Amino acid sequence: MKENIEYYRHFSGADQHPKFEMLRAKYGWAGDGKFWALNNRIALASNCVLDLSKKYVKASIANALDFTLSEFDEFVIYLLEECDLIIETESGITTNEVQENYVKVSEKRMRNKAGYVKKPILKTAESSTKLAGIENQPTGMQIQLSENIQTKVKETKVKESKVNKSKDVVIIINDLNERLGYKKGYSAKSEKTQSLILARLKEGYSLEDFITVNEKKVNSWQRDPNMCKYLRPETLYGNKFEGYLNEIIVSDNDALRFNQGKQGKKPSTKERLANAWAEMGVDPENNSLVKPETGKSNVDSTGVKQGVNVIEFGIPERGNIKRLN
Repeated sequence: MKENIEYYRHFSGADQHPKFEMLRAKYGWAGDGKFWALNNRIALASNCVLDLSKKYVKASIANALDFTLSEFDEFVIYLLEECDLIIETESGITTNEVQENYVKVSEKRMRNKAGYVKKPILKTAESSTKLAGIENQPTGMQIQLSENIQTKVKETKVKESKVNKSKDVVIIINDLNERLGYKKGYSAKSEKTQSLILARLKEGYSLEDFITVNEKKVNSWQRDPNMCKYLRPETLYGNKFEGYLNEIIVSDNDALRFNQGKQGKKPSTKERLANAWAEMGVDPENNSLVKPETGKSNVDSTGVKQGVNVIEFGIPERGNIKRLN
């Protein structure tokens, strides 16, 4: 198990702390950089404690930080006593920040090691073969290769899904353009159109549902001067899509019969004949012609018919009008 850490948390506001202001008071911003360089070497040291008792180790670090040995000693003492940025132990120097991270990482490593259970390998004719006395188990490179393959498979499936959905968008828009008689018409590449269609597909609607909506609304709105302007993707495939899909289309004949039913039952034959007599100016009770300009019968108060040229009408049983002799 590793006894150091490859990374540690760094707070973005650390440079504003009074300890670092104290450091910059003597060494400037270069002091900040040299401290973090020293902190990195502490993190990589065994148990995250840097042993400076060996002169060659101290010389190497001093040289890396652009210090002489005496300057480096002075720098470490200043960090320790004046800035309180490092801690001195029996083994060497460390920092609170590195030690806190090291403890957390070490605990995690111990849990992972304790909880690891080696999976049994299913032996087959091929897997039971041995090479140089070692069972043919997958190596780290093979495991990594397998993981890479699985990742590629997932990425391929995602790409195929996107391609299939893109094909659906093209089919839907082409169908709409054909029904509207457009040669170019609406574009399947429009981001707005794609987002609307993909949103409905994500909700579970199928390609057939879009074709149904296209058919219903084009048949319903194309000849309507007030509604034909709404035959566009942003209207058809928006938040009213479900309503358009489940809409019941009523034919003109069905609508006519429905409206007649709402107005009441049809007039009887007798009522239609009476209306016809009235339109022709005939008084069916007296078998006489009513003068249109006066609305009066040609029979006077004594019951005598006036005028020799008056045409008399009789009302036969069959309802036909014929001239009386």
